[in-house]
Amino acid sequence: MNDPPLDHLAGHTAAAAAWMAFGIVTQRILSLVSTIVLARMLTPDAYGVFGMGMVFVAAAHSLRDLGTASALIQRKQVSAELASTLFWMNVLVGLAGALALAGVAVPAAGLYREPNVVPVLAVLSLSFFVGSVGTVPQAMLVRALAFRPIAVIQIASAGVSTVLAISLAARGGGVWSLVAALVLDTTMTTTLFLWAARWRPAWHFSAAELRGVGGYSLNLAGSRVLLYAIANVDKALVGRYLGALVLGYYALAHGLMMYALHNIAWALTHVVFPALSRLQDEQDRFARAYVSTLGVITSLCFPLTLGMCVLADVLVLACFGERWLPMVPLLRILALAGMVQSASTTTGMVFASTGYTHWLLRLAAGEAVSALVGYGLGLAWGAIGVATACAVVHITWSVPRFSCAARIMGIPVSRIYRALGAPLRDAALMAGVLLVVRAMLASAAVTAPWLMLVVLVPTGVVVYGALTVRHRASFLADVLDVMPATRFAWVRKLTAVSG
Repeated sequence: MNDPPLDHLAGHTAAAAAWMAFGIVTQRILSLVSTIVLARMLTPDAYGVFGMGMVFVAAAHSLRDLGTASALIQRKQVSAELASTLFWMNVLVGLAGALALAGVAVPAAGLYREPNVVPVLAVLSLSFFVGSVGTVPQAMLVRALAFRPIAVIQIASAGVSTVLAISLAARGGGVWSLVAALVLDTTMTTTLFLWAARWRPAWHFSAAELRGVGGYSLNLAGSRVLLYAIANVDKALVGRYLGALVLGYYALAHGLMMYALHNIAWALTHVVFPALSRLQDEQDRFARAYVSTLGVITSLCFPLTLGMCVLADVLVLACFGERWLPMVPLLRILALAGMVQSASTTTGMVFASTGYTHWLLRLAAGEAVSALVGYGLGLAWGAIGVATACAVVHITWSVPRFSCAARIMGIPVSRIYRALGAPLRDAALMAGVLLVVRAMLASAAVTAPWLMLVVLVPTGVVVYGALTVRHRASFLADVLDVMPATRFAWVRKLTAVSG
């Protein structure tokens, strides 16, 4: 596939972001429908055995492509020899990973004292191998900002695999309903990625080509392993030392915190990364593009995470019930951690798109050590101590992350902090309004959690939207400049009036 021309890069990136958003929303809807239906058809044991196997598969995924997909996207020019070399390298890594997963199946079953883990993990290892085959074709689509076929393929695969899971569950398939659906999903996406990329690997493997991206890829792979550890060691420690019940509260609160990161911050950085890679030699345009992206991401994540912090008890009561109330303080602390992380995680695309993955590895190593020490000390105060340590670690390490990113882009770090200041101010004002409206509802004897949520959530959206239009009309205009004029004329007119 051909790379998008630089003079139309903004438009291509905006279209890619729109298709990425459409794909994420649709997949989340399919996932919700699947979860609701399957939960009524499968026993908790089936989910438990599947989850036990997925722990090992998820760990292996942090090393699946060894950073070669990002290397393929980041390179200024990609030769046919390099693409073929990376394809066959990923096939070998996928085969080795699949054999390793199958090999740990028996020890894993012994660890969990669940013999059914053996066949489940053995079959799940196939999805790891098949997914590795699709790594390079998908990377070529991402490099070309072809997120429309990516979204369509992922939605179609998710839909077909959901139908298979429900059909097997209705016939008593148990845990194999979930396993078969995952294997089918991976196989279908890999096959369609190969077709959509309109590319076939040659029988070529060059050690020289591999060495050319080796340093970049290994540094990136190492940082991913460390970041995976940072994201999971807290839950491992809570489960080991505080028990399953406390882990349940912590894990659900952590999952809600990660919602903004997964569906907004990481999704948008995934889209913008190939565009920034094209601008790596144009420092001024690169810096403007990054600061604009940071503004968009934080404008979406800050109100979501801060609103979650303010309305944590109402949200938990309305959505999960009274038995989950112990997670409220955890959710508030982790929401603040998520707010900071949604901003600092964007620095990763600066390091990756400019080739400074060795800086990323060093920062990840320092953060991992701090996290391990902090979580260990936090255990003395229970889950709240661990959650607090999580927030402190992310806040502390955001400073060197932003400083290093600013140095690479050749801009003062104050420019980054100014970009963070506007959405933070508007989100804080929104939170203040929510507290006032909540007090008014309480004085009016409106205490039903679902009713309070119905009133407070739209209030927050309207208030934050109004503040954004009033205070940052120029920011909205910059965003709309890359959008089709005929579709957003009314928003342009509104920003012009407010400005």
